[in-house]
Amino acid sequence: MTDQGYHAIQKFNGDYRYDEIIILKKESSIKNFDELIYTLLCDYEGDFHEQAILKYLGEKGIIRELKSGNTHSLLSYIKNDPQIVRVDEGGIVHLESR
Repeated sequence: MTDQGYHAIQKFNGDYRYDEIIILKKESSIKNFDELIYTLLCDYEGDFHEQAILKYLGEKGIIRELKSGNTHSLLSYIKNDPQIVRVDEGGIVHLESR
């Protein structure tokens, strides 16, 4: 795959049966799933409430889309670097500078 101009990152889920591989262009500096989420959120211009961001990431195909009435935690997807994204008590997401 790398000889074709791509590299892979892994997305780990709570159950190994659902772990995924995401293919990125070789030039991409993104090294893990946390960095992918951070990069997407840096370009995001919508509502920074946690559920709106989860919906956005679902629409992008990065996480499973939320079904009506279901909620997830954004932090459950951040595994390697929990300091890059912070969710306050009101559910508002804050990106930490890198």
